[in-house]
Amino acid sequence: MSKEFKEGFSKGIGLTTGVLAIPVAGLLLFGAYQVLKFPVMNLLESEEMDKYYDCVEKMFIRFDERSDAFDKSIKGEEVEIPPKIICEKPTREWKWQPKEENK
Repeated sequence: MSKEFKEGFSKGIGLTTGVLAIPVAGLLLFGAYQVLKFPVMNLLESEEMDKYYDCVEKMFIRFDERSDAFDKSIKGEEVEIPPKIICEKPTREWKWQPKEENK
């Protein structure tokens, strides 16, 4: 192999490696973000947000129950439709935000 070929080959490999390093680094950063997002968010969220998320989960379950009961009532069955659950999003989302005092 000639000297010029070796130099050109090494420059090409270096350029290819440099160009591929950018998307690989992006994928690694995105993966780290996805892995660490939920544990970090759980540490920083306030108790009010935890209660809100529990309420939203119960609201979705109740929505399914209401839908099933409504479908049964349309078919002519005597079914009591459960009441709606309404959740209000709290103003304090993060632990470092000051708590509002009830007046």
